[in-house]
Amino acid sequence: MLETVDEKAEQTPLYTPNDDPGPTRFAVAEHRLTKEVCSELDNFFLEHWPWPNEKAKARFAVSETVRWACLALPLVADDRIFDLAKINTVLFLLDDIAETMDLAGGKEFYMRLVYLAYGKALPNRENPVEWITYDCCASLRERDEVLAKDIFDMIQRCFRAQVDKARLKCASLGDLLKQRIQEGGCPFIASLIRYGHGLHLSPEALQSVSELETSVSMWSIVVNDICSYDKEVQAQEANPTEGGLVLNVVDHLTKNTNLTPPAAKRAAWAMTREGELRHQELLAARLKVTDPPCTGDLMTFVEGLDYATGGNEVWSRTTGRYHEKNLKLML
Repeated sequence: MLETVDEKAEQTPLYTPNDDPGPTRFAVAEHRLTKEVCSELDNFFLEHWPWPNEKAKARFAVSETVRWACLALPLVADDRIFDLAKINTVLFLLDDIAETMDLAGGKEFYMRLVYLAYGKALPNRENPVEWITYDCCASLRERDEVLAKDIFDMIQRCFRAQVDKARLKCASLGDLLKQRIQEGGCPFIASLIRYGHGLHLSPEALQSVSELETSVSMWSIVVNDICSYDKEVQAQEANPTEGGLVLNVVDHLTKNTNLTPPAAKRAAWAMTREGELRHQELLAARLKVTDPPCTGDLMTFVEGLDYATGGNEVWSRTTGRYHEKNLKLML
């Protein structure tokens, strides 16, 4: 006897919204010096950074911003994790400052810091933003000048993207993702991996895994946008400047579909999980290529991308930087 369409429907559960996307397929680990890194650098920034108010300072205290590097760079050298965690934390905090500026003001602000990073200018020692940025970058240069320059090049690319008027004109999802990958610092994260492992890879070797780097960058950005959406909207409402313009996958979906923000977040999570499966296919295909083979230092870099993506998700889903409820519990 044939089943009717209605009978088949009764046997198949209807879609039920679920805000929990489950765990990521990307690797997740944490650096063995996490406790020491977070204790030292949390105290450093709480003491020396020029916080605009006590709420901002309290938010940082529960944000675990420093811990991001320990989750994203779990296998880097012990003598490099401190500087990497510090420079990454500096970039998070600089982004908060730039959000309050128009694009022209942000450009001037960032270009001054770029000169300090490369050591082409000396800092104003009365300005904590300048001397912290300068000293951190000087320490990176002292340990490995070549790979430090790589980091600064990627920071400059990130800064330029954040103040580029192109960010005001992202009409398609593809355009938005390309812009967000640059301004969200994905090439910067790749440079941290290379520095942390001491990987001096040729341009040809890096090009051979560029598709994998683009893949993890895209899904890291989507995760970041899902988790930071509420914070970005609040910041834009509080200070409606060009620098604080919400450029976010969730925002794009809500404005171009009839989805609510919670529904758009669920749709974006589904995209990331499909993206993870696609990344596994890309990785399997790349491992079959023998010229050049994905072995040795190149494989260390590819594995580092995997850990950085998994660590970014774990951090983004829990940090008090994005989730206001964590801050309220502490106040």
